[in-house]
Amino acid sequence: MTVEKGGLVAANIIVCMRSRVACVAVLLLVFGPGIASAQTADRPNEPQREIPSFRSLFLDIPQDLANVVRPQTAIILGLGGGVSAGVHSSDVRFAHDAVSNHGLDEALDPGQVIGGAYAQIGGAVATYLTGRLTHSPRVATLGAELVRAQIVNSVMTEGIKMAVRRQRPDGTPYSFPSGHASGTFATATVLQREFGWKVGAPAYALATYVALSRMTENKHYASDIAFGAAIGIVAGRAVRFHTGNHDFAISPMAVPRGAGVSFNLVDKH
Repeated sequence: MTVEKGGLVAANIIVCMRSRVACVAVLLLVFGPGIASAQTADRPNEPQREIPSFRSLFLDIPQDLANVVRPQTAIILGLGGGVSAGVHSSDVRFAHDAVSNHGLDEALDPGQVIGGAYAQIGGAVATYLTGRLTHSPRVATLGAELVRAQIVNSVMTEGIKMAVRRQRPDGTPYSFPSGHASGTFATATVLQREFGWKVGAPAYALATYVALSRMTENKHYASDIAFGAAIGIVAGRAVRFHTGNHDFAISPMAVPRGAGVSFNLVDKH
């Protein structure tokens, strides 16, 4: 069985549950490039990998959660919280404008399914199973990290939802933060740290597309998706701690008459 066939078998399971077009889109636009790249020959500077066991998907979670507690996490969440607080006063106006734009609503409709649990968790599991079926340690490792990122993300997102209990724009509960935003940004972060920005850039663009779709559907405020994105980035970084060829370093810096934050893309080789 080839990687392409294995991926389509898993995609068909997801397709039966949700929209065919949207679910195929998420596998092609996000997981497809990752799986295709992962099937290439191992890079000479990378250590030899082993196929992760099913047990490791859960046994590694405590360490992943421990990786969340790092200085850079505080900076990322602080930036996300700052943006969230900055747009909070305009939440109602932004939500009204988004819902009123019917053309934008139609254009963003697929984002509801792409960012949902069926697509994000299903795509992660499909990637892991594809790696096992094709005996590819790199594909299986990528899939395992995607699965673990979704678990860490769910723990963080759902915990905050239960604590905050913010009402959604449509009147239903648990608005803050956006789970669709956090889930897709977690996936994008894992892919970026594995393959660099050639895959990461479109993955983050798709995550942004999904996040905006939640506003047009009257499910989230702008502040919800801003902090959700920050949580997703933290979750993705937690499972990719000290791995990958590039690291995205965030650190405080002094500037004349004040302070700032520096962003650095570091090549590990």
